[in-house]
Amino acid sequence: MGFRFDPSASLKKMVEIKQRSMFAAEQVAKSAAARMEGEAKRNAPWTDRTGNARQTIRGVSGWAGKKLRCGVTGNMEYSPYLEFTHEGQNKVLWPTVQNNEQKIMDAYRKVVR
Repeated sequence: MGFRFDPSASLKKMVEIKQRSMFAAEQVAKSAAARMEGEAKRNAPWTDRTGNARQTIRGVSGWAGKKLRCGVTGNMEYSPYLEFTHEGQNKVLWPTVQNNEQKIMDAYRKVVR
């Protein structure tokens, strides 16, 4: 008397669960990136001269290998200058990420259980 077990149905179900979890996590990252982009543009402390620095702030998200990345970036040549000079009085990108970190992690926890 033997016992037969076909794991193909279980494996298929596990793959589906993984794909749904990855998709849900990616949607959280996209939403968070868009929210951080808007927040950074609104809260940028500098006085606009041309408006380019504020207009080119972008929320970014996506997979980098097995890691899901989410953040906000300044896309002007002088964006690092705004963030790191004058004792940080003009920084907006890193504070925006820090302010949203807990919200993002809470959202990840909800979708990836």
